[in-house]
Amino acid sequence: MKLILVLFFVLGTILQLNAQVGDTIQKDVIKKDTLIRNFDSSQKDAMPVFNYKGMDFSEFIMENTNYPKDLKKKGLEAVITIRFIVEKDGSVSRVVCPDSSSIPMNKRAFMVEALRVVNLSNNKWKPGKRLGVDSVTVLQIPILFELE
Repeated sequence: MKLILVLFFVLGTILQLNAQVGDTIQKDVIKKDTLIRNFDSSQKDAMPVFNYKGMDFSEFIMENTNYPKDLKKKGLEAVITIRFIVEKDGSVSRVVCPDSSSIPMNKRAFMVEALRVVNLSNNKWKPGKRLGVDSVTVLQIPILFELE
C-alpha cells in the first residue's frame, strides 16, 4: 500500500514538473515571438473591421440609433459604453454595458437603445486576427446620445 502511494506521489510530481517546464517554454516562445512581431512590418495582427454596405461602424451606429423620445423631450443626454465580442465568424456576442449599475434610472433607455444597435451589427464584421489567424476580439465603444 505504501509503495502504491509513493508511486502516485512520484508520478504526480513528475507530471507537475513537466507541466511547469512546458509552461515556461511556451511563455518564452510567446515572448520571443512578440519581440519579433514588434519589428515585423507585415503586422499579422488586425482589429475586427465592420463590413456592411460600405459604412464604417460609427456611420452604422448613427444611422440605426433612435433617440428615446421621452428623454429627448426632457433634454437628457448621455454617453453609454458598450463592450462586446467579435467572434471568429464575424458574429457579435456578449453585448453588455459595463457601467450599467452607475447609469441613473431616468437614463436607462439610452442603455437599452445602445445595446439594441450594437446587437444589430451581428454578422456584419470581418473578424480580428492574431498572428495571422482569425481570433475572438473584445471591443469597447462609447455611444454618444447628444441633442443638437
